[in-house]
Amino acid sequence: MKISKFTVNPFGENTFILWTGEGGEAAVIDPGMSNSRECEALKRFLEDNRLTLKMVLLTHEHVDHIMGTGFLTEEYCCPVYGHAGDIVMGQKSDVQLRAFNLQCEMKPFAVTDEVTDGSVIELGDEKIEVLHTPGHSMGGVVYYMPESGCAFVGDTIFQMSIGRTDLAGGDYDTLINSIRMKLMVLPEETVLYPGHGGATTVGDERQYNPFLK
Repeated sequence: MKISKFTVNPFGENTFILWTGEGGEAAVIDPGMSNSRECEALKRFLEDNRLTLKMVLLTHEHVDHIMGTGFLTEEYCCPVYGHAGDIVMGQKSDVQLRAFNLQCEMKPFAVTDEVTDGSVIELGDEKIEVLHTPGHSMGGVVYYMPESGCAFVGDTIFQMSIGRTDLAGGDYDTLINSIRMKLMVLPEETVLYPGHGGATTVGDERQYNPFLK
């Protein structure tokens, strides 16, 4: 599986594209594009590589991770996967925009396919396992790809840090438990791709993350 990253919007959010190769299938994880330039750049990538967008995967529904979702569903009529715990928050995206004083327009969207802990999604020949990791938000999930040895963790964990827990639906103890029980049990070489910043590994976070001591 190929992985491409676009860093977008005022929060420096990582939007990932999973794709099976030129002329193949693709999924977009956390489309945070906040303006037409960012949306068109992602669209151009899909077109240049002749990719068929099969789905959008949401790790959670804080506004910086969902701003471009409506654009993609309008352009490609693709399903949107997300956890029920965050659906109400996603429906209040206008409230989130005002809270952060963001001057951008979001096209509406709806989660069409609800995921739960243990759900399995297929892209090409690869299976994507869903791990429910509440704590940063109630409906936070991780998309784990054991065959590729990687996981897309949203804002659950960062390199030597963790997601904030002071937003609606956040809880520190719940988040730490999610990280310990769902992520730190994965093989140590598993690459973790967070929603902000650079990638890390399970092994490095076990050893060096100060929040897990």
